[in-house]
Amino acid sequence: TVCQKRVHRISDTQTVGAVVLPFFCSATMLRSGGQPLRSRSCSTLSWMLLHGAVAALLPLLLCDGLAAAAAAAAGPPAARQPAPAAGEALEDEALEGAVQSDDLCVADEDGGSASPSCALSALQLRGRALGDAAHEVTVASEESAASDDIAEFGTNMTYFCKDTCWSEFGFIVGDCACSVHSNWYMWICKTRYGAPIKWEFGSSYRCTGLTKVAPTPAPAPPPVLAPVPAPAPGPECTASWSNDCRQTRKCCTAGYTCYEKSADWAACLPSCQVGIHWSEPAWSLHIPWSCRVLEEPKTYYDPADKSLVKPSDASLLTFYVYRVQDNENYEPMNQNVASLAGAMFYLHNEIVWHTPRRFKKSQVQKFKLKVRAPQPLWNKGMNFGVRVAFDRGMCTGPFSCQKDWDTYGYNVGCNNARQFPTNQFNEDCYYEGAIWYSLPGPCPNMDFHEATELCDQQEPGGACPPGVEPTGEGNCTFTYEYVGNVSINELSGINGSYSDFIDSGGREYIDDDDRGKGTSFWNDKHNTTACAERVAFASNLFNSKYPEELPLPTPECDFEYEKFYAH
Repeated sequence: TVCQKRVHRISDTQTVGAVVLPFFCSATMLRSGGQPLRSRSCSTLSWMLLHGAVAALLPLLLCDGLAAAAAAAAGPPAARQPAPAAGEALEDEALEGAVQSDDLCVADEDGGSASPSCALSALQLRGRALGDAAHEVTVASEESAASDDIAEFGTNMTYFCKDTCWSEFGFIVGDCACSVHSNWYMWICKTRYGAPIKWEFGSSYRCTGLTKVAPTPAPAPPPVLAPVPAPAPGPECTASWSNDCRQTRKCCTAGYTCYEKSADWAACLPSCQVGIHWSEPAWSLHIPWSCRVLEEPKTYYDPADKSLVKPSDASLLTFYVYRVQDNENYEPMNQNVASLAGAMFYLHNEIVWHTPRRFKKSQVQKFKLKVRAPQPLWNKGMNFGVRVAFDRGMCTGPFSCQKDWDTYGYNVGCNNARQFPTNQFNEDCYYEGAIWYSLPGPCPNMDFHEATELCDQQEPGGACPPGVEPTGEGNCTFTYEYVGNVSINELSGINGSYSDFIDSGGREYIDDDDRGKGTSFWNDKHNTTACAERVAFASNLFNSKYPEELPLPTPECDFEYEKFYAH
């Protein structure tokens, strides 16, 4: 639509001129008796205008050609997917949304606030919704024209594409891609569980327009936990004075040192004079050099409190913890685990009342955990520190995770479900003994996709090396051993696949009714006796599957807020 609007602005005058001018020239030639006004200038002008008209009409043909190409690529009518009976002109709500977005772009174009890439993206979405998966409209040179719009909405765009609302509709990581259009965005889902599907479109953070028909895969057999792959090593030194050396703090050239200019720049120089270096180019803005020497980073754990590099006097605790997990299996470091009652409380309040289950959870895993507190924590009478939360392997609090670990080492944290930092469950937790734990692993202050080898070396976390029992040193506070798992289907009493259960109308738990449909295992969430029976059933199920594992008592969660934060 925008393409045609632009072309018409150009083509109307040129087309009329190219058609009328030859007649004008011919009439003039007759009146002049066919003399030299047979005129090369007149015929040349006619040819130029006709050439301009053809050039102006070509985009019109191309605009119409895009629609024709989309229809041709979709194949004969019999090969296309049938459209819903409610609207033959639109194959689904996704197509309707694409057309509406195109109209919005037209409105913005008139108002002068929209990027040209918006209209092209909308055209692309419309072509895809019609089945043209092999033909994409690209935004190349037009993309630079959108820079003003991006600058205008840059603050809001920082938060674009951060949500994962598609997981509520049965999609997994890699199924959906985020498509940004000026000051709005949508999710485009091309696969479900990795298998190609008819494309679906979900608007912004609610993913409105996606469907909830995805089956949940059957639980996987007990896993063999694979080690977390080591991050790719970065450069060991900075090669040139023209490069920033803040990260490596090591110069490749002998005799050069990494000197700081400001918080945003440092360079390798043979020497450094404090103040402005007037020989620098103007673009450097003549910022003065601090000339502070940036020492080479340490490649080992070096806490300020040296008691953290010595074994502690704390007692060794051995007990079982549990993790509610999907079919993926990885080490429980930079993760939260729980007592069995804590895991059941989490299942009841966060997972089973969603259909399909939230986050595609399918199993409960059991680990044997050994813990020894570092000396500074033991000196305050505690085996456990504050229980922190992790998001994609990065600690998110409460407060400053690194400050706490600098003070107490990489301790195992705990909290009773009714106490800090989850006081909101004080009146709504009927699972006695519900405890959650945190296990800080390597580089716990960074997203696991951004962790570096140097970060792993400087911030090793509390997991001890294989074969070493916890010593209580700041970087050796716990070990874990995988025991086994039970499926959530086994707990809920679902025979067969979970997808067959929900397709037949079954529901594990309906929150408004406080009961399930097709199973009664999760009935009476607010009944302490019923909750205790569920925990006992899960415990017996684990014991029957893994009888060689002897029962172990769960230690008291002795974290005390006032003592811990008195530093």
